[in-house]
Amino acid sequence: MKIYDVNNSMDMLTSLNQKFGSAGRLKTFKNWPFNHDVRCNPKAMADAGFFAVDDPEEPDLAECFFCGKQLDGWEATDDPWEEHKSHQANCAYVKLNKTTENEWTINETFALLKEYYRNQGNQRVKSLKDNWNDEMKLLTAEIPQLLQKSRKNKKILK
Repeated sequence: MKIYDVNNSMDMLTSLNQKFGSAGRLKTFKNWPFNHDVRCNPKAMADAGFFAVDDPEEPDLAECFFCGKQLDGWEATDDPWEEHKSHQANCAYVKLNKTTENEWTINETFALLKEYYRNQGNQRVKSLKDNWNDEMKLLTAEIPQLLQKSRKNKKILK
């Protein structure tokens, strides 16, 4: 069991998900179309909570590590923090309004963690529900065939 330094709660968070820390997010911007001398640069993107999705079809596709909002169509003059706020104002990371995890208090860190796992749980439940519904549709579609087969088998037994 690993013991975490209370003074560095990011150790715990980044061990759960590298993208919780801006350094982990920054590493994903290797192929980002904009360099460091424009507003929409990799560091600004990482500070705004984004990581690069690294999709060859959409080289500027970025996703928030927290709320999962994906944005593309970035321009060099875009402010990533303002874009995040305008497209996903309810994101808990945006609401925190602190661009680096070094500014987070312990309470803020654990509040984010709680919300993160709530979101992850909700996404998992939705996925399971969608899969269950798809399976039910397939099984429901098979019922008439099974009924017909059953009737044929009854006739054969008589």
